[in-house]
Amino acid sequence: MNKENKKYIEGFEEYLKNKNLSAKTIRRHVSNAKFYIDSYLDDHYEDVDAIKGIDDFYIGDFFDYFFIRKCMWSTPYTMKEYAASLKKFYTYLNEEELISDEQLQDLKDTFKYSLEDWCDDCEIYNNGDEYIQL
Repeated sequence: MNKENKKYIEGFEEYLKNKNLSAKTIRRHVSNAKFYIDSYLDDHYEDVDAIKGIDDFYIGDFFDYFFIRKCMWSTPYTMKEYAASLKKFYTYLNEEELISDEQLQDLKDTFKYSLEDWCDDCEIYNNGDEYIQL
């Protein structure tokens, strides 16, 4: 993880602590955001940091391809958990004025209009039905 991304994650953890969330909830949100940044963005796109990672392309590819096919723990429930964590992470970056209100709203709209479809795709993939469809 590069220095900037590490700084964002550390700030995010502090932000969550200030929201009086439980230690378990904080760990989950930080872990989920860190996974998106470390295991997806850093490993697949050299020049894409957390700030650029808010783009619809990266979010969509992560949820509708990478997470479903590469993460054995992917379920519709865990997808919703990751979406909630990323919304919180990018809300933190917005409050720090690192991303715009428009970028944050676009992210929220992406989840609003696409998350259920991604969850359906995950369910289909996990049930092995993907290969049966014509």
